[in-house]
Amino acid sequence: GAAIDARATADRPPKLPAVIRPGGSDLPEGGTGTPEPITIRPPAPPHPAGVSGTGFFIRRDGSLLTVAHVVPDCRSIAVVSRYMAETPAELVARDPDNDVAVLRAVETRPPAVLALAEPPTGDEALTLFGFPNDGDTLVPTRVPGRLRLQHPAFTGIDRPNLIWMDGDDVREGFSGGPVLNASGQAIGLISGHVVHRLTVGGTPIRDTKYVYGASRRAIDMVLNQYAPAVRPDSGQAATPPDADKAVVHILCRH
Repeated sequence: GAAIDARATADRPPKLPAVIRPGGSDLPEGGTGTPEPITIRPPAPPHPAGVSGTGFFIRRDGSLLTVAHVVPDCRSIAVVSRYMAETPAELVARDPDNDVAVLRAVETRPPAVLALAEPPTGDEALTLFGFPNDGDTLVPTRVPGRLRLQHPAFTGIDRPNLIWMDGDDVREGFSGGPVLNASGQAIGLISGHVVHRLTVGGTPIRDTKYVYGASRRAIDMVLNQYAPAVRPDSGQAATPPDADKAVVHILCRH
């Protein structure tokens, strides 16, 4: 059937930042302010006329997750990695409110599948994957992160189905990439980041980056409401170092 696109209505505005602009608020010396939201935009793809981002398989039938802003109004979608040739994918569901999209690559058997898990309850090191525009187009870049148990107080993007992370190396192209715990299970996917810029006398002295993304709770909400037939497999990559086998570069052509 046709893909489901859950769009915001006038009385139910988008819950993610609607205004996307770089930088943060200039803060007076010793003061505090509200940082500006920055959604990570996908980089220029290796093929013209489109955008690209990251995704990861959750079922052996080729079902995978990414973020909604990586697959906007695509004429065609393809996935590729060093473990699989470029393969067409279809849009199953897209929820801009939670910035989650479900795809299916029906002509391939995934090299690996990531299991989904709840975020840990304690401070824990994370591993984040993505295809930045300064990285390899077939091998995902792996960077460290750390779960923030207490999220920053950012007006307008605070809600319980988000996870917050520290991840200084996250940049354009990580959108839709998995957030893995120490066991190699996905506790969410990367949506964007917020930069908090501290300035003194008009001079920037420190930028602090906070990464946010959809949690397992948000993913389950989207699957249950818009893709009930997609039940994540319990399997995962054999070991955490091999988790990149489940990660793919997504190409959205317009």
